[in-house]
Amino acid sequence: MDSEWRKNYSLIKEYYENNLNTNIMSREKYKNVELGTWLCNQRQKYRTGHLSNEKIKLLEKLNIDWYITAHEIQIIRCINYCMEYYKENGNLNILNTYRTKDNYNLGLWFIKQKTLARKGTIEKEIKKLKHWKKG
Repeated sequence: MDSEWRKNYSLIKEYYENNLNTNIMSREKYKNVELGTWLCNQRQKYRTGHLSNEKIKLLEKLNIDWYITAHEIQIIRCINYCMEYYKENGNLNILNTYRTKDNYNLGLWFIKQKTLARKGTIEKEIKKLKHWKKG
């Protein structure tokens, strides 16, 4: 196992300990490292049988989901942001300009979900969420 892999593993472990998940977006940086890209590559190597058993065991200690998609990660993250917003504000009156503490434009995402709900297509989006666990 090379030092670059160990360094990135240490970072994803730290991310997991801070966030209780490894749902990092594919282009997301963590501590100035493109950790999302690295983790996406590990998932791809796993799915194609090119990841060593040693690395698999280490990543599985972090409850990695090998088959989660970027779309699912985004939706799960946004739902969690909404739950956090509700805890802090007691409502979901999210303005279209509202940004989270980490500068994600939750307001824009929320408006899109309301539009999907009005069109009656949000149920299709929810059915795509195989990996989200409420709470």
